[in-house]
Amino acid sequence: MEQLFNTLNNKIATQQEEEGCKELLKHSYLTNQKSDILMKAFGLNPRNANVLIQLGLQFIHSKNKMQEYTGYTLLEKAFDYEFTKTNIPIHSYQGKWLAIMIGRYNHLRHRYKTSRKFFRLAQTSTFLVDDSQAVQSATCITGYPEIDENVIQRYNDEMDQLLSKENIDIKFLQPTYNFLMLSPFNLEIYYEADFRDCMQKYYQLTTRIFPELKYTSTKISKEISSSKPYQLGIISAYFTKNNSVIADFKGVLDRLPRDIFDITFIFLIENQGDNEFVYKNEKHIVVHTYADPNWLSNTREKIENLDLDILYYLDSTMSSVIQRTLMSKLARIQAVSHGHPVTTGVPSDIMNYYVSWGAAELEYEQAKQHYTEKLLLLPKEHMHQYYEPRVDENGISKISGESYFNYTRDDFYEYVPSDGNWYTCMQKPFKRHPDFDPMLGNILEKDPNARILLHKENNEENNEIFMNRYKRLKMDVSRIHFIPALPHHKLMALYKMSHVVLDSYYAGGCTTTREALEIGALVVTLPAKYLGSRWSLAYYNRIGVLDLVAENKKDYVDIAVDIATNEKRRKEIRKRVLDNMHKLFYQESAIDSWTNIFQQMINNY
Repeated sequence: MEQLFNTLNNKIATQQEEEGCKELLKHSYLTNQKSDILMKAFGLNPRNANVLIQLGLQFIHSKNKMQEYTGYTLLEKAFDYEFTKTNIPIHSYQGKWLAIMIGRYNHLRHRYKTSRKFFRLAQTSTFLVDDSQAVQSATCITGYPEIDENVIQRYNDEMDQLLSKENIDIKFLQPTYNFLMLSPFNLEIYYEADFRDCMQKYYQLTTRIFPELKYTSTKISKEISSSKPYQLGIISAYFTKNNSVIADFKGVLDRLPRDIFDITFIFLIENQGDNEFVYKNEKHIVVHTYADPNWLSNTREKIENLDLDILYYLDSTMSSVIQRTLMSKLARIQAVSHGHPVTTGVPSDIMNYYVSWGAAELEYEQAKQHYTEKLLLLPKEHMHQYYEPRVDENGISKISGESYFNYTRDDFYEYVPSDGNWYTCMQKPFKRHPDFDPMLGNILEKDPNARILLHKENNEENNEIFMNRYKRLKMDVSRIHFIPALPHHKLMALYKMSHVVLDSYYAGGCTTTREALEIGALVVTLPAKYLGSRWSLAYYNRIGVLDLVAENKKDYVDIAVDIATNEKRRKEIRKRVLDNMHKLFYQESAIDSWTNIFQQMINNY
């Protein structure tokens, strides 16, 4: 189906596109009289724009994911003049609304280029002109920038223009937050940005359009009880097994002393099906936000009634419901942490603290400039979390339950030839900032036997953006290989067989680095100024092995190639890494550090 979707959206022969539309509909079924008539009309002329629109609307209202996909494909095709030879009347209610819906759907599919195209198209409409599409366009931060695309400059320009308005008018949409305010999640890869400034603008725009999100409870008592335990609420949309957020924090959360903290876990379930709650046997609140139109007011009331001393958010921009909830003042003290390594942008009188790890930050006076919250640092001389190994001594993954020991390079032959020096970066594709491209290209130039193994981007639009970037740099793309997401044990096998694991730049790895080091893979890293790029550095400092920490981009390339081509040095560093990996695991000091940081908040109140 993905291949059919790509075929429909490539500029190929009209006849081929027509066959693609017909083939797509073979896999989708609707069972009502209107649909039967439309299908017959489509059979007579698959290039009729009105039929494509009406049939597409039938599909997207079916509440079936595959049919929704088919519907939006047909709607998008209706706007393709080369296919239909018809101009959709964008200056009408239907034309404008369709463009907005197509743009929003493509944003959900991470096809940001197409998304912005339709948002911009909607902006050209003269029907009921307002600022709705300007807001969508401004907050559409792509994770896949094109060549020379200045994403942050555009973001700041468009946000400043909106914020300079006396009134921001959204009369056309009158939408929900989710439909209008697009997620700032991708901001984390743009280290040329001022994160604090960008997130402040996002907060300011959000609360001007939705002033009801600014809320301070009148039920908060001023006094913290002098007797323990303190009332601690821990809130997230990610209390599910094997999620990266809970995988990071669970070791400490399980072990926080219950004689000091009376903990309530607050689980905001954003999507139906995310019900595997890991703390269902502890004191908790669960809110099914997708099923409750009044979820925010109900959540506020439930949290207010807990009379919390501290409300602690594990993450911010990763979840729309968390993003909105944290704009409220619901407890005496509120804090957020590094489940996502970017400030909330919320004023510090609402979100009081951002908790980070001293080992992964610049010096405090510099690091504090990155946050709207007051920065509190877990001590750099101790681990920040209580981790356990992700594989056991028999090579069995604790995630997938299978061994990685028996794999050979031949098991990856469908993706990459078994020869050459493997330089592997399996970070999510959106983390590959354009500044990372020349570093990969220089590795290919310096090592003629290099093969670059990258996490596959399944979205063809974004894959094309990557390939265009690589080709412009004249990189030897025949030695760049793309590997899809793998089961955990097979990923560990890939790391084991790689000569070098490359930390993505700027935004690097945390769990991925720890996993690679655990099995003796060597991760080359280049720390930058923000937290998200400095986890690998922090781990290397903890184990006392700094050979793989680069000082600049050239040094990164030199270290990577030296490790890949020098077996003796590779073995020597691997031995030191493995001999010291125990320093990252089972660290009770992390529990003490978190206990102290929460007590520090209370003492400062």
